[in-house]
Amino acid sequence: MDTNEDELSSGKNSDAETAHNYYEEFVRRNASKVQMIHPLKYYKNIIEVFQEDFYNMKSISIEINDIMNISSITQVENVVPDLLTFLVCWINPKGSVYYLYCFDEHQKIADSYFCGQTIFLIPERQILMEKLSGNIIENEVVSVGDFNNDGINEIALYTQYQNIGNAFCVHGFNLAENKMEELCVVPVFIRIEGLILRCSAAELLINLREMFPSVEYTGNGFNILELVDEASFDLAWNVYVWNDSGMKYEKDKS
Repeated sequence: MDTNEDELSSGKNSDAETAHNYYEEFVRRNASKVQMIHPLKYYKNIIEVFQEDFYNMKSISIEINDIMNISSITQVENVVPDLLTFLVCWINPKGSVYYLYCFDEHQKIADSYFCGQTIFLIPERQILMEKLSGNIIENEVVSVGDFNNDGINEIALYTQYQNIGNAFCVHGFNLAENKMEELCVVPVFIRIEGLILRCSAAELLINLREMFPSVEYTGNGFNILELVDEASFDLAWNVYVWNDSGMKYEKDKS
């Protein structure tokens, strides 16, 4: 990707002007977007070879499909300017792993981006996604959509982080930095079967015998059942809304 040297906005611009300038710049750069000219199988094969090389599997005489396989590959539009992008779910014995792959004008991989991973079963995934909008990838915990209404798509998903545990995350393209980045990462509580828990922050007794969605799309953000304090298992429903100036989803303090 070529670094964009244009200034996206001045310090004097309002949040609305900044957001508009950001969108206009994205549209300008996306005008010459790389097109998909081969069958999907071509890109799948390229991605498998790329990932095999990434893990240096040839040095140990192992093929990528010996340890993980692509369960779904979806072309996603309007996420990264200029490039042809595919959201891929890899499945391995531990669960699912999600990557975004970007192809250049030579129909080769120019960049890849790790989005997340999950261990949930398919019925659990379907429940978790019930209150999210956008293009929900079938049988996965990933959705692609313009969640902040800026004209540019983001990738939202449930994932697991080593130092956080379960989290809800939104990824999007930062034009100023010319890269994908996390726009929202919130520790999220996901039901444990049979557990009854008192949420001191919300002063609410929750019966967790049945699984339920932990995140709901609100129109310009997300209502998230946040794990506020892991040690005390303190939970609260918090709303995260898009901040144009900060270019992040931030907790609504109103």
